[in-house]
Amino acid sequence: MITSTISVILSLKPSNMIFTLNHLFSTYGNDSTDDLDDATDAVKKMQFSVTDPLTKLYTAIEDLEQLGQATESPFLPAQQIRIALRVIKSANDYTKGLLDWCERPIPEHRWLNLKAHFICAKVLLKNVETVRCVTLLFKR
Repeated sequence: MITSTISVILSLKPSNMIFTLNHLFSTYGNDSTDDLDDATDAVKKMQFSVTDPLTKLYTAIEDLEQLGQATESPFLPAQQIRIALRVIKSANDYTKGLLDWCERPIPEHRWLNLKAHFICAKVLLKNVETVRCVTLLFKR
């Protein structure tokens, strides 16, 4: 779809191309730092629990990064990590995962490492929950 739209724009006369590009920019290109601030606040306040897929959080934060690029306010990896940790901490389910993350050497505190770390933490939580359920069933 984008490729065909670009092809159409490029096939226009220069005066029409400028008009079309100005229209597209004024209609769709007015992201501002206020938009980024609002979106960042929304992600920070996101309701998140252990039952939610981690990709929900990761996608929201990566969308902030893209919005930051669009508003020419780059979103640093350290900001991504801080927001993710804040949201994960608010879930009150990943205590062990958070402690293990803090014990990792600082050079390992990277976005991709965080994503992988909490996916593993979620798997461990799921396994612990399964063991608890099985134990409760056998106690009956």
